[in-house]
Amino acid sequence: MGTWTPDQLQRQERLFGKAPSRELEKVAFDFRYEFLCDHPTCSRHTLICTDWEMGESWRLWKEKYGEHEWEAKFREKYEREMIERFDTHFYVGTVHKHPAS
Repeated sequence: MGTWTPDQLQRQERLFGKAPSRELEKVAFDFRYEFLCDHPTCSRHTLICTDWEMGESWRLWKEKYGEHEWEAKFREKYEREMIERFDTHFYVGTVHKHPAS
């Protein structure tokens, strides 16, 4: 499992107004979506998805289904269901680079 960088710990303090009473579990993966946009010359975009629900799914499903079985359930939900079954759209901004806006 990864460890938090000092900068990440500091951001947690700012988010909660103080240090959390116990250290938050760091998600072991960067979950990414690859997609094409409507621009005629688009070759592909890759974005890290920092959605809270994805992290919680990983936490819960690794406990429920085990270290080797959680991924199939995760992919079913976030690849097939979210992309194929629902009409998923991405709204992209610059919050990470401009957190005060």
